[in-house]
Formats: sequence, C-alpha cells, structure tokens
Amino acid sequence: MTTATQVFVVFLLFHVSSLSQSEAVSSGMLVTYLPGLAVEPLPFHLETGYIGVGSTGSESSTYEDASVREMFYYFVKSERNPKEDPLVLWLAGGPFCSGLSTLAIDGIGPIYIDKVVEYNNGSLPTLILNPNSWTK
Repeated sequence: MTTATQVFVVFLLFHVSSLSQSEAVSSGMLVTYLPGLAVEPLPFHLETGYIGVGSTGSESSTYEDASVREMFYYFVKSERNPKEDPLVLWLAGGPFCSGLSTLAIDGIGPIYIDKVVEYNNGSLPTLILNPNSWTK
C-alpha cells in the first residue's frame, strides 16, 4: 500500500469513528436482482444504502433541513478474494449527476448498459456483465 493510500485510509477511519453511532449506521440492503440483467441472482455481491456523513446542527425534520446528512452508496465486493483484495472508494456523482454512471456507464463497475440497443420505446435498457470490472 502506498503512503498516500495509507494516509487516506487512516483519515477515512478517523472520520468514520468520529461520527456518532446513529450517524454511522447504514441502511444497507443486499441487491440480488437488477431489471434488465438476464442473470438471476446477481453473480456478484451488491449492496446499496445510505450512510450518515455528518449533521447540520439543525433539529428540523424536513428533508431540506434534515439534522443528519446522508450519502447514497453502492458496495460491490471483490469477486476474486474479498479478504485480501484492497477496498477501493470511488466517489462520483454530485448535484444533478447520478453515481449510477460510474457503476453502469463508465465501464468500471460489474455491469454496463448496452448502448447499442434502443430502449426509448418504454422497455428496460439491457444490462450486460462487465468482464473488465474493477471487482475482478
């Protein structure tokens, strides 16, 4: 592991450990099926959910002023050796930009959207397993 990677991991662990337990709790859910993918169940471990990333200091319960801020995540376990392989944190998305693009469009996730098939007729896009995924 490079020095920069070690520093990042230490920083990340410090940040996560500094959150209160209620903020650090994830609402993760195991995903076993994706519409548009012909394989069922999924041949890889996919978990999605929200994790607390801090608070605003506000006690309001409205969405815009929620007291706890959360970040949506996709977690895909290594398909090779999860206990020995490094964990990669890839942050993508932002205002008006979905993190789904990294998972299914950019070519690094375990699936990608078949761009050849026309699916603007109301049907689902076709998902294809990515043989070059970072999880391999």
